[in-house]
Amino acid sequence: MDLISAWRDFDATADPPYILDDDRPALKKFLRSRERHVSHISWEKAHSHPDAGNPDKNHIHFGRLPTPFVGDLLRASIYILTLNPGHALGDYYAEYKDPSFRKVLLNNLRQESRDQHQSFIFLDPQFAWDGGFNYWHGKLEGVIGELATYRGVSFAQARSDLSEKLAVIELVPYHSVSSGAVGNLPDKLDSSQLAKEFVKNHVLEKVRNGNAIVIVVRQVRRWDEALGGSLQEGHGVIRYTQGEARGASLSPRTRGGKAILKYFGHPGFA
Repeated sequence: MDLISAWRDFDATADPPYILDDDRPALKKFLRSRERHVSHISWEKAHSHPDAGNPDKNHIHFGRLPTPFVGDLLRASIYILTLNPGHALGDYYAEYKDPSFRKVLLNNLRQESRDQHQSFIFLDPQFAWDGGFNYWHGKLEGVIGELATYRGVSFAQARSDLSEKLAVIELVPYHSVSSGAVGNLPDKLDSSQLAKEFVKNHVLEKVRNGNAIVIVVRQVRRWDEALGGSLQEGHGVIRYTQGEARGASLSPRTRGGKAILKYFGHPGFA
């Protein structure tokens, strides 16, 4: 089973915890520790929990739909590799109280038709109120602005152009406020292995053929070790240093932002 087929078959109709079946054996011990995870089954349960919004409680949130990737994985040509999706309390409201948004999340998970939505859903201004949009749009708005100026198009058109080419792949598909909650899960989960295999077998093949770039913004060592040292700097691969990874910025001043603009042919970043 590969990354796409594993998540296409994921059952999101049952109650949480939302966990890929093949990950459950590795998570058996993890799930016994109530200090490390929560599995809220509704917005009401989430916001009324004693630790709701407590920054000192960095849980894995198995009550939210996993997000192992964002974007059209097969058609993308700009891939960002990172650790795991973030979390804010209001994200529970988005997933449990807005059926149309939940449907879009599931369509992304299953890599199904987008209807009227952009490929990279967290650049779609219809969802500007969601935490995912605030995070990714905030990181990429500078690049979008540069792209709009260079191409002589509107900001909206430049954002749509980037959305069609962008995909993010997470090493761990489960949400947390910060990366400290993840621990050594990337070394244990089948879902993490599937992500690594997809990068090795599909993404890096496109990079070698000059049809894609890959920007590794977090956990460079883990991604690289898992891929047998294939993520060498240069020739379409940008590896963030430890200092760069702290902020994981993608502004036009960063190597990642410059690489995106160069990929679009911007003469100032060639």
